[in-house]
Amino acid sequence: MAMRDPLTDAYTRHYFNEWIFSHMAWLRRNQKKSVLVILDVDGLKMINDTYGHLMGDRALKEFVKTLKDTIRESDLVFRYGGDEFLLVLTESSKENVHSILERLKENLKRLDLPFELSFSFGYEEIDGFVPIERALGKADDLLYKNKFKKRGVEG
Repeated sequence: MAMRDPLTDAYTRHYFNEWIFSHMAWLRRNQKKSVLVILDVDGLKMINDTYGHLMGDRALKEFVKTLKDTIRESDLVFRYGGDEFLLVLTESSKENVHSILERLKENLKRLDLPFELSFSFGYEEIDGFVPIERALGKADDLLYKNKFKKRGVEG
């Protein structure tokens, strides 16, 4: 399996599934924490329907490039699904998430696209002791709460 997604150059979900267990073991051994962030590009279906799939692909490429330019070199970006990405902020804490995502939001505004790219997110701190599935579930729950909140729906 390839380590990189051919469209976005983010690491693949398959690679995440392999990598995360060694990272969790490292966190446990070194008593460190990282933060797992799930990011979902808002309105990709609308972008595809309005501007075409090539523009949708460009939006995903630009999103990942901007994300990589916003984070530290030690942080990792994985393509988790069609328009969902996992960001692992290594040796970090929940307190850092909002400032990073605010910088990302500002950086996305500078893109030369015929629409504004936005995203929803959820996150959870990981320490190597809590199973990764539980951390992913908590981050995913927060992602959906944020998506519903954006739409004006209580979820």
